[in-house]
Amino acid sequence: MIFPASIDGGSMVSASVLLIENDRVDEMALTKAVAANALPYQITVARSVAEARQILATRSFDIILTDYRLADGTAFDLMKEFAGQVVIFITGSGNEEIAAQALHLGAEDYLIKDPQRNYLKLLPYRVATALQQARMTQALRESEQRFRVMFEQAAVGTAQIDTMTGRFVRVNQKYTDIIGYAAVEMLALDFQSLTYPDDLEVDLANMERLKSGEIREFEMEKRLFHEDGRVVWVKLTVSAMWAPGATPDYHLALVQDITAHKQTESRLLLAKGKMPNTLLPS
Repeated sequence: MIFPASIDGGSMVSASVLLIENDRVDEMALTKAVAANALPYQITVARSVAEARQILATRSFDIILTDYRLADGTAFDLMKEFAGQVVIFITGSGNEEIAAQALHLGAEDYLIKDPQRNYLKLLPYRVATALQQARMTQALRESEQRFRVMFEQAAVGTAQIDTMTGRFVRVNQKYTDIIGYAAVEMLALDFQSLTYPDDLEVDLANMERLKSGEIREFEMEKRLFHEDGRVVWVKLTVSAMWAPGATPDYHLALVQDITAHKQTESRLLLAKGKMPNTLLPS
């Protein structure tokens, strides 16, 4: 049996594989095909639920290929041990119900056995695709984790905001310190209601330019209402969080408290006999 080289015409993906197979003939067919085609799989074989459980207690694999029906149970008995690993189920011919249940329980893919073992021809494609998807998912998870840490630890107030509604989706501690509301209270608010009316028109005009794609970021100074009724001056930086041409779903707003600076500026203007066009916090 000749396997295709890869899903993209390149070299095949190297992988450590746990093969859990009850049928020795099927096991031999798969392992011989892998060897004959020089596929870079390092295969460990388990022939029962108990044997697979023992192996998985001490090590993990890049991918697990498991028959459904085993000598002492079914592969569903191993779902706890499979957690966090890439699993492809191999089911009896035509058993779509088992395949659907396997996917529902977290399997990445499934292959249905056929008497001619043509399913083995699909193996390299399915393994490569499953591994690629798992690596993309892991990279996305790590990226989200890095973003979460940077978001929470930012030295300035940081908020993720629904662009269409203006509602707060996520705020960091620094933002709540500036505005006085608890994070859970912020999630029930929108930026429009917190913005001083005289500054809202410019803010909304900038947001329209952002949503249209004319700009990707803007800065402005504006006033926000503190939870206790005071007015707080902030320097606002807003950045799009969507790719060009995509739906404008969320944007990132950074706020830096510049109230003290504005108070000093206003006092200097008053000392020079000029009336500042600002609303000073009390």
